Amino acid sequence: MLVDGVGSAALADSLVPGLQSAGRPALRVSAGDFQRPAGERFEWGREDEESFRARWLDAEALEREVLSRADAYLPALWDAEHDRSARRSLVPLPDRAVLLVDGILLLGRGLTAELTVHLSLSPGALRRRGVPDWQLPAFATYATTVRPEQACDVLVRAEDPRRPAVVLPRGAWTHGGVAPDDQDGPSVVTVPPRTPHVAAEASVRSLEGGEPCPAR
Repeated sequence: MLVDGVGSAALADSLVPGLQSAGRPALRVSAGDFQRPAGERFEWGREDEESFRARWLDAEALEREVLSRADAYLPALWDAEHDRSARRSLVPLPDRAVLLVDGILLLGRGLTAELTVHLSLSPGALRRRGVPDWQLPAFATYATTVRPEQACDVLVRAEDPRRPAVVLPRGAWTHGGVAPDDQDGPSVVTVPPRTPHVAAEASVRSLEGGEPCPAR
C-alpha cells in the first residue's frame, strides 16, 4: 500500500493497529529511505524544484527492493542524513503481510501497489506543515500533472488535521453504524483525528483477494 503526501508517515503508522487486529501483519517502509545519494540529488543545487520532484526518489530501487518482491523486502536502502548505505538486509515477508510505504510525490511513477492513499493539502496547509517555499512549485506541478486526487484509491482531505475527511470508493466499508449513503459516487466521511480505523477498514477490504497493479 502506498500512502502519499505530507503527513503520510503518521497516517501509515496509525493504520498498523487496525490491520494487525484484522489479522494482517503490517510492515512499514519509508520512501525517504530510498533517496538517491546527495551527489545525484543535488546535481542542480539543493533547492532545485524539478530535481526534488522527479529525481530525489530512487523509484526504481523502491520498486525492485520492496514493491515487486514476493517473499522479502528491503527496509531501507540509503541513509540520506549521513549520505551512505543504510546497510540493511532483506527481511522475509510473513503470510498475508501488508507493506505500508509512506512518502511524497509517489503516484504517477508506475509503482506497484494494491491500494493507494493520498493526503490532499492546499499550498497554505503545506506551508503550515513545514514545507519550504522552494518545494511548493513541485507539489503544484504534481497536483496538475499527476492529479493524485483522481489517481488514488482512497483520498484523505487533511486541510484541517482535527477533522480529516476520508473519501472512499462506494461500498468500501461499513463501521460503527456509519455507512455510505445511497447517492452515486464516492463516500465522504469526516472522522476524528484519533480514529484511523476508518481508512484501515477500507484498506483491509480493498486488499482482500486483490492482485498487485501499477499505481495510477
